[in-house]
Amino acid sequence: MWAKVIYYIAESVLVGYTIAQYDYGSQAGPIGSVPGDLEAGSWRKFVMHYENTISGDAADDQYFSIDVVNITNGAVDGTWTDEDYDYVMQTLAGMCNALNSDVASYLTFKQVLAYIRAFNPYSNSKPFADSGPPDRILAANAPGAGQPNVAPQACTTITELTPSPKHWGRMYSPTLGVTSYGSSGRLSTATIDAIANNVHDRYETLMSAQYFPVVPTTQSDKQPARTLQTVTGVQVDDVPDVIRRRRHKNTLSKVTLPLATAQQQPASE
Repeated sequence: MWAKVIYYIAESVLVGYTIAQYDYGSQAGPIGSVPGDLEAGSWRKFVMHYENTISGDAADDQYFSIDVVNITNGAVDGTWTDEDYDYVMQTLAGMCNALNSDVASYLTFKQVLAYIRAFNPYSNSKPFADSGPPDRILAANAPGAGQPNVAPQACTTITELTPSPKHWGRMYSPTLGVTSYGSSGRLSTATIDAIANNVHDRYETLMSAQYFPVVPTTQSDKQPARTLQTVTGVQVDDVPDVIRRRRHKNTLSKVTLPLATAQQQPASE
């Protein structure tokens, strides 16, 4: 059972019912809380980049992300060494390589990008500090192995469970190949088992080394609440999802057929 932990910045208001759902809570500093250290209390957002090699249009590339906090002695550690980055990025790259058996072959896993993320203090209405360019980039070149005859907006949802169901996390897999589906149009049991176990095992690997996948939350009960909730489980079901923003951005062919009858003048009375 994964620990139920919440990290929150100063001045956060957590009602008794909310905090009672967690095994442990700890305060983390917003950006600038430690003089001269803009990374205090920060975590990292790891973005997985898949290139659409058939389209050749960068606008058709696909991305999904995972937020990870580095914990030292029970507290958020905003300092990330080369060894920290290597461990997490290699673990996530391994997850993508395993996922590729179901990913459509017109997609190639190309990069893991790491961005520094931090909360602003509540005095700033904008919850997140600007992340700037990637702090690290890990190159990859691993094509998907799934049959490609499927629209790019078709995928599955990987849900990150937290103690608060209203604040579960969600990420969308890259487009899955045709062989991931059963005759009913649902994802096959083998596919969802493989995806769920792959993500679960990589999260276990990270957590065993004190790198915890988290879900950033900016609101609770309609009130500002800048918190990080640790992921307590993952869930994948057999209902395919659709991400409209992944539709091809440009058409390669188009058919327009005018209706001759519509161009005739109406008969006079």
